[in-house]
Amino acid sequence: MSTIGNMVDQEDMDAIRRFCHYLAEEWWKSQLDEQAVCDVCNGPISKGGGFLIGSSLYCGSCASEQFGAEGLTRLRADPNFFGRGLLEKARSFAVN
Repeated sequence: MSTIGNMVDQEDMDAIRRFCHYLAEEWWKSQLDEQAVCDVCNGPISKGGGFLIGSSLYCGSCASEQFGAEGLTRLRADPNFFGRGLLEKARSFAVN
């Protein structure tokens, strides 16, 4: 486990979740459609909703699976699990 991984906790996971939702909201601003589909389950996502992880849009249910206990374990093992630098960006986003 990396040194940074030792310092990763549930607050970090919550910050990543909020940041990924913010990224999805920003992505929606450039979209004309009122609905999209989840890249995992193909379920509907209404305009302004979802979570953008990398280049994939997740519905709330699929995002919850990503941000659950297994996701936290993976993030502790690799702080870049959700994308290079995303943990640091999410931490910064959380304090602003």
